Amino acid sequence: MRLEEQALLGILQGVFEWLPVSSKTVVMLASALLGYPLALSYSLGLALQAGTVASALAYYSRDLTPALERRTLRFLALSTALTALVGAPLYLLSREALGYMDPAASAVLVGLLLLAQGLLPRRGGTREHAGDLDAILFGIAQGVAALPGVSRSGITVALLLYRGFSAERALWLSFLASIPANAGALAAVIALEGVKVGELAALLPAFFAAALVGYLTMGSLIELARRRGRGLAISMGLLAVAVGVLLWWTGRDLNPGPLGCQPSALPG
Repeated sequence: MRLEEQALLGILQGVFEWLPVSSKTVVMLASALLGYPLALSYSLGLALQAGTVASALAYYSRDLTPALERRTLRFLALSTALTALVGAPLYLLSREALGYMDPAASAVLVGLLLLAQGLLPRRGGTREHAGDLDAILFGIAQGVAALPGVSRSGITVALLLYRGFSAERALWLSFLASIPANAGALAAVIALEGVKVGELAALLPAFFAAALVGYLTMGSLIELARRRGRGLAISMGLLAVAVGVLLWWTGRDLNPGPLGCQPSALPG
């Protein structure tokens, strides 16, 4: 994979990881349009999430004390375990049935949920601490995000908003949970696809671009959540719907059909 292609995919991953749009699907479609097989592009989209793990670790290195609180650690452990239980089978299913799935519909659905959260009258979200039920629901939702078109940040933020958390707290928990979840996604791609260390090393420019852009994007969203929580939910919802329509339009030109026979090694 050429350097400019890696830079493009890394930037896309860094921007869309924190937005209510499936970053892996955007990367998958962009990679496919560059000429790479669709199933391989899906694995690449998951692998590049390692770059945003680095950006989340860098961002929260300044404020790790709340993240190490016992209740937060319990939330992360329980939600990550459920994410693995739900997400791993869905990843394998997606690899086999990718050509028959409609990622655009998932993006539009998440967008409508966020729009409803921002537009409908409701009590102000004031919850600060997540309980076991929150962790269970969050973990299941995060696992479902293994499906193409489902945004991990979009579906988890929408869930936490409906559970009564403020936009700022929902973003904080979602970003924090992305660290073990995305690290696990990379480990799953390596284990299930037989990816070699050299193949990952060849993608370092893409990982670096994703980490840098992801760091900058994360800070901007948190600041927006502090100032305009409801407006952010509405904006994120509109963006998800718009990108869903774009995914539908772009995806029309991709060749559908079973893709399990396509090569799975990441492009170097």
